[in-house]
Formats: sequence, C-alpha cells, structure tokens
Amino acid sequence: AFWDGQPYVAYLVLSAAAGVGLTALGATCQYLQGRWAAIASEALARRLRETMYARLQHLPASFFDEADTGDLVQRCSSDVETVRVFLSSQVVQIGRSVLLLSVLTPILFARDARLAGLALVLMPFIIAGAYYFFARVRAQFKITDESEGALTARLQENLTGIRVVRAFARQDYEVSHFGAKSITLRDNRERLNRLSGAYWAISDFLCTAQVCIVLIAGGIFLAGGTLTVGELFAFMMQVTMVIWPVRHLGQVLNESGKAMVSLGRINHVLQADEESREPPPTVEHARGELVLEDVRVEYEPGKPVLDGLSVHIPAGETVGIVGPPGAGKSTLIRLLARLYEPQRGRILIDGLDIRDVDRHWLRRQFGIVMQNPFLYSRTVADNLRLARADVNDDEMIAAAREAAVHDAIAGFPAGYRSRVGERGVTLSGGQRQRLALARALLVEPPILVLDDALSAVDTGTEREIMAALNRRRGRTRPSSSPTGCLPCATRTGSWCWNGVTSSRRAPTPRWRRQPAPTGDCARSRERWTKPSNEI
Repeated sequence: AFWDGQPYVAYLVLSAAAGVGLTALGATCQYLQGRWAAIASEALARRLRETMYARLQHLPASFFDEADTGDLVQRCSSDVETVRVFLSSQVVQIGRSVLLLSVLTPILFARDARLAGLALVLMPFIIAGAYYFFARVRAQFKITDESEGALTARLQENLTGIRVVRAFARQDYEVSHFGAKSITLRDNRERLNRLSGAYWAISDFLCTAQVCIVLIAGGIFLAGGTLTVGELFAFMMQVTMVIWPVRHLGQVLNESGKAMVSLGRINHVLQADEESREPPPTVEHARGELVLEDVRVEYEPGKPVLDGLSVHIPAGETVGIVGPPGAGKSTLIRLLARLYEPQRGRILIDGLDIRDVDRHWLRRQFGIVMQNPFLYSRTVADNLRLARADVNDDEMIAAAREAAVHDAIAGFPAGYRSRVGERGVTLSGGQRQRLALARALLVEPPILVLDDALSAVDTGTEREIMAALNRRRGRTRPSSSPTGCLPCATRTGSWCWNGVTSSRRAPTPRWRRQPAPTGDCARSRERWTKPSNEI
C-alpha cells in the first residue's frame, strides 16, 4: 500500500476512519435520543391532556362557577405544552450534564490537581446565580402564564358573544380591551426575556472567565516547565466539557421553573375534588315520584335562595312553577339534577335520597330543557344523538315531530345533516328550544323538566307541543314555564306547590287568586296570576 514504510500515514487514516465512524455513531445516537424523547414526551402530554379533560367532566358545577373558560383552555393546552417541552429537551440534558460532571471531574484532578482546583473556583458562583435566576424566572413566568390565560379568556368570551358586540356596535371597545390584555402579556414576556438575557450574559461571562483562568495558569505552569503543551491542550478540552454543561444546568433550572409553574396550574385541576360517586339503584328507570323535605339552598352564607321548601309530587303529575326572577326556579332544577347540594333538607326520588344514588343514574331520570339551550357546532343529528348515541333515524324524526321541529329541519339544505353553527347560531330561538326539547324526549325520561323552554315559540306551535307532551302521560313533568297546568306560584315570599307552602324570605310581587283551568289542570285547586295593572 502507499503508506508502506510510513506508519504515521496508516495511523492518520485509521484515526480519520475512526473519527468518521464515531461521528456517525454519535449522530445516530443523537437522532435516537431526540426521537425517543419526543415519543415519550408526546405520549405523556397526551395522557396528561386526556386526564385533565376527563377530570373536568367530573368536577362539580361550583368549580366552573369560579373558573374562567379561557384560563381552563390555557391550562389544558399551553401549560401542558410547557411541560412537554421540558420533558423532551431538558430531562435528557440533566442526565448528560450530571454524567459528564461525575466522569470528567475525577479525570481533571487525576491529570493536574492544581488546574482542576482553578477550573472549579468559579463554579459556586455559577450555580448560585442559576438558583437565583431560577426563583426570579419562576415567579415571572407564573405572572406571564396567568396574563396569557386572561388574554385567552378575553378572546374566548368575545368570540362567543361576537353578535352581541356587533349588535351594540362595541367593536372598538372590545378591541381596546383586548389590546390592553395583549400589552400586559407583551410587557410580562419582555420582563421574562430580560431576566433570561441577564442570566445568559452573566453565566457566559463566568464560564469564559473560568476558561481564561485555567488558560493563564496553564501558561504559567507551561513556562515553568511543569506542564507540557499536549497536557494543557487535553486539559482545556476537558475543562470545556465540564464548564459548559454546568452553564447549561442553569438553563435547565430556568426551564424547570417554568415547568413547575405549569405543573402547579395543571394540578389545580387534577387535585380539585370530583363529584362523589355512589352506587346506582337496582332499577334502571324511576317511576317519577319526587319529594322535597325542608330544603334550604344558599349561594352566599346567610342569603338563602330557597328556604324550608317541602313538596310532594306523585309520579305522572303535571306541575307548573311560576315566580319572579330570582325566586329559585332554576336553582330547583339544578338541585333535582344534583348539580348543587342543599345546605339543609333532602330530595327523594321514588323514596331514595338523591345523595345516596349514582349521579349518572339520577340525571338519566330527567330530561331537562333550559330556556337558553346549548347546541354544539355540529349537525342537527349529532346534537340529537347527544342524548342517546344509539338512536336511529326513525326515533330521531319521531322526537322532532313531537317537538314540532321536524318540518323546520326538513327545510334545511342538508336536513338532519345540516350544521347548526356554534351554540346553534344558525337557528332561531324557537328552533333551538324545540331542538333541545326533541333531544330531551329521546332520553325517554321518567321526569321531564322544562325551564321556560317554550318562551320563544309561537302560540300555535306551543299548543301543538303541549298536546304531544300530554299524550306522553305517565311522567312527572315539572315546569317553570307559565304553560299548561300551573298549580303553584311564588306569592308574598312563599312557595305554593299543590297546596304545600314553605317560607321564603325574599320579597316578591303581590299576586291574586284566579280559578284554575279545566282539563289536565282540573286537579289544581287554584292558580296565582299577577294583577293586570301590574303586568
């Protein structure tokens, strides 16, 4: 070969080949490290998102009364992403830095204890600075993350009510308020960037000064003949391999501070108390008998919304509830669905205390239609299937006919496959209410609850719906709508329900007695209506 007689050439060739091979091996290992770290971090982030979402489905209604929707979105998205980035990049670097320090530090002292001591003289200052900035960055990142959550909440709220904003020509007002939130976020991020910039500048100065100290001392030892050029060169390479990972540990600490803030915000959701879980009754469907015994509810201490409410509704009874705003009609519906718990008293369904039965079972016994129903930005069929995933087309159409909405749906371009827009924005108020009623009827609930659910429906359609509901006899049908049978009302601070009254302290308007209608309401002994001069 051409290197015969020249062994150094063969050595250089083998060294070059070994270098290429080691470089390729290093590149392969780095690729696998990044790939596996990404796979692991993405899997953990997915599980974390799904766990948070599942947790949110089982938190009590009181949790959402105090939380901003936009902030919850921020916790489930941006905070999870912060944790994912930390896991994918920084955890591996922590292991790499610790490994280099533990391996190379003894080697440095073995080579030259004098230079090794000088190489580590500034290390305490680098580590102390990293911990100092860790605390500062963590506090500032918490402020920044919360301001981003406030911005997201503002955006979500504005987009949800965009039609109201336009109806009142308040676009400029909303833009200015969003701009204020955006400026706050920008300022907080600038402070965070200034902290990070100051840390990198100081740490780079200390690390470079550390290398310079070793280089100057090595030059002195070299001039004194106690150190060779090769030894100094090898020592400098190893010192660099030790110092810069230590500098990188500072970045790890900063990023871990951000991750800890995000984990704290995530844990706020994961550690919140879920709704209690009780065993379901042995029967699948209740008969529909309801009993309320001395029920008291208050959202604020000392300010009861309902007080001393005692009611007995036999199965199959039609009951109407009327009263001024704030009388507690919607609160009563939330109590029946066990979204809230009374501070006193109890509620029975078929003789079972609802606090002792499974919430999922309990809520399947009710078909609740609110005055302002919520519809998803999906097709009509998808919104109906929310009640029952296994419903077939014939059952869907039958329920829509009973709710007097089938003809309207049939007139849509795609029929039941037509999208209704966010919150059902493409539908009229009456169509939304009737679609929600059809959804409730698909459940075949023993108890149908209508919270002023026909307020946006014309009189003729209302009579048609009531006739269809009356044909569904055999269910308990409480309603807070002044439609059909109204055997109860709020009057001078009292609840009056089938002749059973309970005290209520809040003042209410005066009412006068009027004979009850005939037919389905013949069982009612009296009806309370407001005087004509007060309407």
